[in-house]
Amino acid sequence: MILLLAGTSDARAIGTELKNSHLKVIATATSNYGSQLLRENGLEVLCGKLDEGALHSVVQQYEISVIVDATHPYAEAISHLALNVAKELNILYLRYERPSILQELSMDKIVAVQDYLEAAKVASLEQGNVLSTIGSRRLEKLVMSIPLDRLFVRILPQPEVIKECLDLGIKLGQIIAMQGPFSKELNMALYKQFNIKTIITKDSGEIGGAKEKIEAAQACGVKTILVERPAIKYPKVFNEIYELLKYLQNMN
Repeated sequence: MILLLAGTSDARAIGTELKNSHLKVIATATSNYGSQLLRENGLEVLCGKLDEGALHSVVQQYEISVIVDATHPYAEAISHLALNVAKELNILYLRYERPSILQELSMDKIVAVQDYLEAAKVASLEQGNVLSTIGSRRLEKLVMSIPLDRLFVRILPQPEVIKECLDLGIKLGQIIAMQGPFSKELNMALYKQFNIKTIITKDSGEIGGAKEKIEAAQACGVKTILVERPAIKYPKVFNEIYELLKYLQNMN
């Protein structure tokens, strides 16, 4: 049985292909929304956040022989956890990492930083409005340094996520609740509408809309603060879905 650590559109595509190849697979998701999308693709899903004990139990209960980690490039906690559990239980760990976009871009007006705290400090020194496109989970780190009257956030249109922003003191008029990815043109329109001078984003890959965000910023003369991907040493990494599928099919 393959355990697919999901939560991205890449993972849904991988899960569907595994199922169509008649490979036994069970997927995980941390949210009800993510679980729903996976189930719509015909996958069996375990919903909820996994800690070490829970992951151990899942591996043993479902007789998992392979963990396929297709989580977001910045979901480092679950990747570290899965690596450790795979090593402890002597099972195969495979990582699918969506390709970076950095080699496709000019680095004009891009400042690369190592983490969210550094991103917040750099943004706080800039003039004008700042737009965060990193989601809601790291916003607490941003509000520690960036004045609230200058911080705009683009988040998923989910009530609980909007509440998180309001609880941090971000005003409703500075919350852009939309589900992406977005075109370059729409990004440009949003930057102009809210008079954005700096954006904070991640290298979430082309499928995550990062390229369009950054190219739009460059076209508008907006500075980009780019949080680099976590540096994790994976034992075996695939950057193409078909290569991962071929590897798994050849194992059977």
